Amino acid sequence: MRTLGVFLFDGVAAFAAFVCAFWLRVGNSTFTHYSDIIFSSGFVFAFLAAITYRGLGVSKAVWRYTSLPDLILIVAASTLSIFLWVVGEFAITRLENIPRTVPFIMWFVIISFLGGARFAYRYWREGRIIRRNTKRTRVLVIGADDEAMLVVRNLQQSGDYNCIGILDDKGNRIGRSVAGVPILDTYLHIGQVLEGRSAAQMPHMIVLTRPLAHWPKAFRTQLLGLVHTRKLSLAVMPAFITHSMNASPQAIDVGSLLGRDKAELEQTDIGQLLHNKRVLITGAGGSIGSELTRQIAEWNPAEIALIEASEYNLYSIDMALSESAPDVPRQAVLLDVRDRERVFAFWHEFKPHIVFHAAALKHVPLVEMNPREGLLTNVGGSMNVADASRAVNARAMVQISTDKAVNPTNVMGASKRLAEFYAQGLDMAAGDTDTRFVTVRFGNVIGSSGSVIPLFQRQIERGGPVTVTHEGIKRYFMSISEAVSLILRAAVYGLSQNDARGRVLVLNMGAPKTIYDLAQDMIVQAGLTPGKDIEIQITGLRPGEKLHEELFDSTETRLETQDPALFAAAVQLEDADIQNKKIAHVLKVAQTNDLPKIQTAIETLLKGFPYH
Repeated sequence: MRTLGVFLFDGVAAFAAFVCAFWLRVGNSTFTHYSDIIFSSGFVFAFLAAITYRGLGVSKAVWRYTSLPDLILIVAASTLSIFLWVVGEFAITRLENIPRTVPFIMWFVIISFLGGARFAYRYWREGRIIRRNTKRTRVLVIGADDEAMLVVRNLQQSGDYNCIGILDDKGNRIGRSVAGVPILDTYLHIGQVLEGRSAAQMPHMIVLTRPLAHWPKAFRTQLLGLVHTRKLSLAVMPAFITHSMNASPQAIDVGSLLGRDKAELEQTDIGQLLHNKRVLITGAGGSIGSELTRQIAEWNPAEIALIEASEYNLYSIDMALSESAPDVPRQAVLLDVRDRERVFAFWHEFKPHIVFHAAALKHVPLVEMNPREGLLTNVGGSMNVADASRAVNARAMVQISTDKAVNPTNVMGASKRLAEFYAQGLDMAAGDTDTRFVTVRFGNVIGSSGSVIPLFQRQIERGGPVTVTHEGIKRYFMSISEAVSLILRAAVYGLSQNDARGRVLVLNMGAPKTIYDLAQDMIVQAGLTPGKDIEIQITGLRPGEKLHEELFDSTETRLETQDPALFAAAVQLEDADIQNKKIAHVLKVAQTNDLPKIQTAIETLLKGFPYH
């Protein structure tokens, strides 16, 4: 019935336009001198126009969403229908009794009738929705580009939101408007714009036309601070366009949560390190290992060996590499680095040039409950990998460490510190091999399997609460891709600096971030309000967990390097033989799985462990 109704309306509108065109041209004589033409040619034109509109799709468009493309289609269909009528009328009557200006007048009139009716209906419908909803959400849009038009149109059509203004990307459009919404100022002055508003004028929500990570760092920091203090919601354009802004939380842009700019690195030397080389990666299926594998594959190594103890993780990275780098030869090997005999056998078989040792147990509370496994994997496994790399005269082994190794308060951190000691000792020792041992230390990797980010995402999706162990707990954060790029850069730097033997290379992590603030930022990015839509619950520090992580030990000297993305940590080590005997003693005691005994054994190497 609606289709038939629109078809009839278009025909009636065409007939009315025909009559109106004659009246505008000849006045009152329309219905005296031209009555025969009005009723004969007028009905023919009306039927022809209605058929044309139907054929070109004008009659099929939904009036509620009438827009510029619909108006363009009306113009095209009107032009065609008038052209066909003029050609037909000329063939029959030579247009003898029709003023020559009538078709032109008719063109303007029929476009006005059809377009005007559709736009009038759209605005009436939108106005009715707005009038019906007396509790609309006030929204401030940031960014006055094409995306802003999309956002404003969705706001107007939904009826649930009232767009009170726009903050522009540039300063030359202030005072103008987009779809009737005023451009108030530039986004840099958001603080002043909000400051000058009363409670009744304050927006409930801020909508960005681009993802948060695409805005300058200073603005991101200012925006998140304003959102927190003024209890506002925050949404980004892609989520807004595809879903209601009150829908379930959208995917979080974890890179924008860091509050730091990504390090830009010169990577030409990395190609020389990896190109046409046999590269071996332990823990290849983990967060760091899999990203290492992907980035290394881009440099066309001669072959990659993927070493992994988890069958599923190994399968996943092997399949991923088969799709992203099918031409790079690879071996997927199920191998536990704690199996010394198997490690040596495969190393002699593969003969790696470069070894990246990422395999480790990293979850602090779990290692604290299972100290034996943590020490045998993180210390014993690292010793096996280092010794095997030295035995096959690999050019380098890169030991991947963590900030939890600094003044450790838990077994996991202590195990990584002892692994650092062992690699540093080998790097400083003169012997029958040229193998270098480069140790790289950095903080938390945001978005990794052991990171708080996936946990917070799941908790937000479930509606909360988001659990934070302590309101003041701080951590250093870095994205996975940036961390791996810096690991490769550190490997190049460590091998090029012979005077850096025995030093730990520390990635420049920027300033630490409070986990509580991170939780708030994630809730805000999901378009929700902390404390209102999602609660943040303080659960208390877990066993072995530190309030503040550090990048340098109290016994280390922090050194600048030629690369601003890297620091170096120098420490005076014990005699290698004495140190290795103590490490062997720790591993022997670890077999008991007795935490007090293990702590006592570790203290022979780390005086004062566990630190507080």
